[in-house]
Amino acid sequence: MSVDSTLPKVLVLLSTHNGSRWLDEFLESLVSQIGVDLSIIVRDDGSGDDTLNILRSFRGKLKIEIVSGKNIGSFESYLELIKCASNFDFDYFSFADQDDVWHTKKTITAIERLLDTQKQVYGSRRIPFSEEGKRVGKPYPKKNVVTSFSLSLFENFLPACAIVGTRDFYLWLRNIPIPGSMLYIDMAICSLACSANTLYMDQDSFIDYRIHSSNTVGINRGLGKIRRLRIKSYHSRIDALTWLAENQYNQIAINDALLVKKILYQKGIFKRIKILRSCGDIRQSKLESFLLKTHLIFRVPVSTV
Repeated sequence: MSVDSTLPKVLVLLSTHNGSRWLDEFLESLVSQIGVDLSIIVRDDGSGDDTLNILRSFRGKLKIEIVSGKNIGSFESYLELIKCASNFDFDYFSFADQDDVWHTKKTITAIERLLDTQKQVYGSRRIPFSEEGKRVGKPYPKKNVVTSFSLSLFENFLPACAIVGTRDFYLWLRNIPIPGSMLYIDMAICSLACSANTLYMDQDSFIDYRIHSSNTVGINRGLGKIRRLRIKSYHSRIDALTWLAENQYNQIAINDALLVKKILYQKGIFKRIKILRSCGDIRQSKLESFLLKTHLIFRVPVSTV
């Protein structure tokens, strides 16, 4: 496999689990990437189907390293991949989902945008499509989304599959003890990058994001969006917010840590109103933002559906 040694080296981190249905199509889209020297490290999270055989079949097409392990869940699996990446030589890293399809210029475009803007983390919108390969709905997140730290606390607007980061950001990230309570690796990276003012969010879309019943993180609409704002959903983020507020490793700016502390612990309704007004929107949807702020102000469930 002859590769131009002057091309930027990209390491793709992929966690697989029973992904045989669409894995072949995804891996072919990696093969099609242009303008980069691409390698991939895969941790299989205890698959019981043909996933490992499919991965091995691409050894002649991709520079691929396969690690198999027991089922520990997507979040912990990606944390393991971040540790393993230390053993590889790369200029940029990228996360991936086993069922998406990358456009041929996805990776090189991300690198060009990072070089142009001098940012360290790239994200883009994603194009939702169905199990049958038909486009369903508009690209997500919304166009010109305000990539604020406040928004990153309560909405995963940056999917892991769209993330490309520099090696410098990786070297910083690998030493941060991210707790499992962060829920998703993209939530952690998004909050950290927003706080460090090093996130570039592309308005173009270079990834087809497959929507199906087994998505770890999907795109919900209608009542599905409101359900995510239930009291249970909010409480599932409490530990993550506490970590951001009380970290001892300077992962986030002091002012951001102070903001999170106030959101969590400030007493007095009127004081909380003042704090949350300063945050701007904490969800992309104005309605969702209002409902969630109402919950944070009065400490009551925002929905019973």
